[in-house]
Amino acid sequence: MREIKFRAWDKADKVMRVAEEIDFVNKTGGLIVRYEREDLDMIEINPSDHVLMQFTGLLDCNGVEVFEGDIVEVDDRGQMKRGLVEYFDVGFSCLTPSTGAEVAFRLDLFSIAVGEVVGNVHEHPELLATEVKDD
Repeated sequence: MREIKFRAWDKADKVMRVAEEIDFVNKTGGLIVRYEREDLDMIEINPSDHVLMQFTGLLDCNGVEVFEGDIVEVDDRGQMKRGLVEYFDVGFSCLTPSTGAEVAFRLDLFSIAVGEVVGNVHEHPELLATEVKDD
């Protein structure tokens, strides 16, 4: 069974936070995130100020956790492909960067074992506008 965890993009501070606790029961939907500051460890914040991204349960070839919103590159039978990780249909897939809708490839243990996270949609949006360069 995969570990269920989330991270949160802080829209105001433009940094990624670790989502420590999410309250799905109360209508306010409280979200507690970790801050990497001496004066502040964790704080409850407004979920609408953050973008939640779920862990896929997969690690890339470098052991990096793969989350929704990540941009990954994989070697598909000798052709490098880049995609945006999203939950699509019945599992995690990588959407074609140019259209953002068409499934470029399914994300699974086999595809990500030869691929790597190269950024995420919030911190590195320019990666979605460029083509993958084969060596």
